[in-house]
Amino acid sequence: MTFRPLLLFGFCFTVASTAVHADSYVCEVKQIIKLSDTGTLEDTITNSPDASLYKPLIGKTFVVDRTTGMLHGDKWFNTSESEKVTILSDGREENAFRVIYIGGAPASVTTFLYIKENAMHERKPFIVVDSSFVNLTYSGTCK
Repeated sequence: MTFRPLLLFGFCFTVASTAVHADSYVCEVKQIIKLSDTGTLEDTITNSPDASLYKPLIGKTFVVDRTTGMLHGDKWFNTSESEKVTILSDGREENAFRVIYIGGAPASVTTFLYIKENAMHERKPFIVVDSSFVNLTYSGTCK
């Protein structure tokens, strides 16, 4: 990836961010972990040969549309047209906002998003569990 597309992404995201309304979350990634072959969760930044790939994702933001569940961000945090998006809980009435994303064939990747809407802070904790070939779990906060 060259610097030019990064600038374009940053500009487009800034413009898109100004249009975010009350039915959206803006989420920031603070940690990325991966399930090891031994069944433990490992920090991808300190314990991975691919740390240089994951480190730039720390601090990235993405938008979650509360009405549709769609993710809007860069390629790591963007819902594709082939994914089936199901909102399991809309995050109202003291419930967490929960969405499941199921990718189309042949990969049939399943991703789960959980935003702790009932957290007492303005910034709500989130976790994204991704079952793609990289099997990463992202966490951070949303506003």
